[in-house]
Amino acid sequence: MENFKSFGGKLTVPFMEGYTAVTGPNGSGKSNITDAILFVLGPKSSKAVRAGKLTDLIFDGGKSKNKAGYTKVSLVFDNTDRLMPWDDDIVRLTRFVKLSDNGVDYSSYFYINDRKSSMTEFDSLLLKARISADGYNLVQQGDVTRIVQMGAIERRRILDGISGIASFDSDIDKAKGERSEASANLERISIITDELSKTLKSLERDRADAEKYIEAKNGLDVANMQLAVRRLQIEEAKSASLTASLEKAEAEIEEFIEARAEMEKGVLEAESAIRDTEAEIASRIGPEYREIKAKIDDARIDLATKRHEKETAEEDLEEKRGFKESYEESIAANKEEIAGLEESMRSLSVDLEALRSDQKKAEDEEREVSRKLSESGGEHKQLQERLEVVDAKSTESSERLREASAALAKAESENEEASNTLSTQSERANTIDFEIKDAKWDLSQMKAESGPDLTDIQNRMGAVKKRESELEKQEAELEAAYRKRESEYNAIQIDKKASEKANRGSVAVEAILSLRNKGAMKGIHGTVQELASVEKEYETALSVAAGG
Repeated sequence: MENFKSFGGKLTVPFMEGYTAVTGPNGSGKSNITDAILFVLGPKSSKAVRAGKLTDLIFDGGKSKNKAGYTKVSLVFDNTDRLMPWDDDIVRLTRFVKLSDNGVDYSSYFYINDRKSSMTEFDSLLLKARISADGYNLVQQGDVTRIVQMGAIERRRILDGISGIASFDSDIDKAKGERSEASANLERISIITDELSKTLKSLERDRADAEKYIEAKNGLDVANMQLAVRRLQIEEAKSASLTASLEKAEAEIEEFIEARAEMEKGVLEAESAIRDTEAEIASRIGPEYREIKAKIDDARIDLATKRHEKETAEEDLEEKRGFKESYEESIAANKEEIAGLEESMRSLSVDLEALRSDQKKAEDEEREVSRKLSESGGEHKQLQERLEVVDAKSTESSERLREASAALAKAESENEEASNTLSTQSERANTIDFEIKDAKWDLSQMKAESGPDLTDIQNRMGAVKKRESELEKQEAELEAAYRKRESEYNAIQIDKKASEKANRGSVAVEAILSLRNKGAMKGIHGTVQELASVEKEYETALSVAAGG
């Protein structure tokens, strides 16, 4: 012992084989030796060692008041018989308590043969040797009297504790609890395994569907790539054809330029010959030659004029083509305007007829009032007022009639003007259309020549588009099937969760029904499912309302 209770410093107390007695006067510390043994064995409460807390076990300094900062007690056992499961002949159990620097808190340590250990390991070793601080390996003051006075059941518990049976009972109860928990876990795992098996089968089907979808999607991608390649080939063929046509046109232009150069060369040679001939003729003929030359010059001027007129006519043709398009747009706009004016005229005519009818009614009413006025002198004033009202209505109707007539006349004038304009533009358009018929005919000839090739390309493009449409339809069908599978999978998941919820509640229901069947519980007639029935059309709604 070191600094334990009343023992300051270090003290060794040997316990020899056989019977050892410790004697001394009161207050000499005999009981503290027993407390030291109990301290190492680790009782459940510090009261067993007669201390309020563990720090009270540290030597308080005695008369010198030089308090120690720690206490250390070692209990040495002879383990040659290996009663303790420790491979040493000597087993030294040491417990060490040290105050913190603040003098209030503390730290507690355990050692086995100077190796750091724990209270749990202490208990395990001591339990194997059937030694316990809370048992009766140590009989303290008052224990004998208490044992004599206690009942048979408590005494039996003491004997069980001394013999070690109590610890086995605790282990058995603990094992039973673990067994029950393991059984419940196995049952739960079995349910989960079944559900996972069902889910696995569903997922395998979904995987097969997904693989089919992926295969079809890959096929569609390949088809799209083939289509793109085919389109590229077509475009390349078109480009090659256009390139060939361009090269041919360039070659023709080169030939035309060469031919024109030859022609210009020939013209220059001819003009040179003409000049030579003219000079010779002038030298021979004189005035007659000059007259002929003047005629030739006039002919040349006339030829140049005709060429200029031709170029002007060609420019005028292009301008007329533009005018025709503009006139056609104007004609279409004027037709719409005329249609609107005609609609307005019809509306105004209807309004005019209505106004004329109202005016006629007003005039008839005025005549009727005048007649009654002449016949009934007593009602003169009342009829006079009615007459004024009728006059006002008549005036208003006349005004509206004049406005409608003016609007109608204006609309008729605008309609006539638009008709004249339309007629003029139509004649002009017909003239322009006649002038460009030849150009259209040439264009139709060019189209006729290129028609077969264009038709063949269009047919091939139509076949490609048809194949693309078929592939898109297959993709849509596969996507619909995938969505259907996904919906079925979600429904299965919902049913699974509902089943799990129902299974959790079914355990309690089965327990109650079992008690009813055994007669241990009164007043239980059965479940709602057993006692009630519902029409088929309401089964789904009732099942959902009941939670599955």
